[in-house]
Amino acid sequence: MVARVPGLTSFLIGLPALDAFPFTTWARLRAARVRRSAAQLVPYGNPTGYRPLREAIASYISAARGIHCTADQVIITSGSQQALEFCAKILLDPGDPASFRYR
Repeated sequence: MVARVPGLTSFLIGLPALDAFPFTTWARLRAARVRRSAAQLVPYGNPTGYRPLREAIASYISAARGIHCTADQVIITSGSQQALEFCAKILLDPGDPASFRYR
């Protein structure tokens, strides 16, 4: 556990501001969602992400950037590590060398 120093902000990866998180509200909303659709939450979801969100992103990209794409071309990841893993799997073949260097 990392000690918090009053007046300082931590930029450590994976260390959220737990003192600012609305746990009571989150618990209430989570419980309501489970009561409404528990059967839908049991199976695995689409591995590319929640379809309505992907559709909204595709629509936004088209309107804001003038880039035509469909929801099937949008992938939602759970974070940067998963996104980097997907990129590596898509762009590299097994056995290809890969390196990273700071500049």
